[in-house]
Amino acid sequence: MKYTNIPILMYHDLSEVNNPWCVPPDEFKQQMRWLRDNGYKTISLAQLKKGIGENRETTEKLVVLTFDDARQGVSQHAAPILYGYNFTATVFVVPAWVGSKDIPVEEAYSQFMSWADLKKCLERGFDIGSHGYSHRNLMELSEEQVRQELEQADNEIIARLNVKPRHFAYPFGKYSQSVVVAACTRYETAVTIQRGFLREPGRFARQWVTRSTSLAEFQRLLQKPRCSVCMIVKDEEQFLGDCLASVQGIADEVIVVDTGSTDRSKDIARQFTDKVYDFPWNDDFAAARNESLNYATGDWILVMDADEVLAAEDLEAILEAINDWRIAGYQILTRNYSND
Repeated sequence: MKYTNIPILMYHDLSEVNNPWCVPPDEFKQQMRWLRDNGYKTISLAQLKKGIGENRETTEKLVVLTFDDARQGVSQHAAPILYGYNFTATVFVVPAWVGSKDIPVEEAYSQFMSWADLKKCLERGFDIGSHGYSHRNLMELSEEQVRQELEQADNEIIARLNVKPRHFAYPFGKYSQSVVVAACTRYETAVTIQRGFLREPGRFARQWVTRSTSLAEFQRLLQKPRCSVCMIVKDEEQFLGDCLASVQGIADEVIVVDTGSTDRSKDIARQFTDKVYDFPWNDDFAAARNESLNYATGDWILVMDADEVLAAEDLEAILEAINDWRIAGYQILTRNYSND
């Protein structure tokens, strides 16, 4: 498994409170027991980043655990379980909320850790990250205000815990390019609330674990869905290269079925994939299309024509969409451009 395919799980609180972000403690225990019994180990965000940077692969089953907000259920329920299994995690702290002070009404569905609780988490091997000093939407702030919000959080964590936060979680999952730059300047990693396995600097996506996540769904969150791009082509050398280049960010495999090209179509296809096959044209598009589908091994199939390209700005949306195991298919909008 590539390090880019190691899942990051996002939790908030563990409690019996009927709130989407509150995972019942018994269910969390069941999830962690399943990880242990199936040979999983936890690694830190720093280890994940290092492995990605070195383009490493591993035969081990690895997972990263994160908890947003530093809520009390994490120290009360999660920490003892994780410590017993020799698991580690990152807790993202909102310093202004520590000890359940100055809590907005919408966030008061559960209590928050004290600084003493956080010290115990450190002693158990947890990483302490920043979630902003007061959990403000950074996109609504000026660059100077963003700097102050991050710096104030860091200074408070250093003063209280004697540790500098190396990781950051965007409050509300909101960020702009300038916010990402600010986070990358200050922290080793920054995580979003985008679902999936995006691993761009300053934007690590995570898998949500909520109150409604069943054990079967939990198990599927650990696997990155694979996408097969399937095509049939004939004499498409003018367009094929642009098409195949546009899907590199989402395609785990590309399958090209050639129905009788006399130009360089197959040579171009082989620059992107070794799965190039011949199929005699018999005036039946369905037969040719189904031949390409026969070779697909992915969880998802995207059918493309050679004169189509995926818009670069849509790649992240597609990656997030195919990560939702509850969905069986999507409709997409195709835009056709002409010279008129």
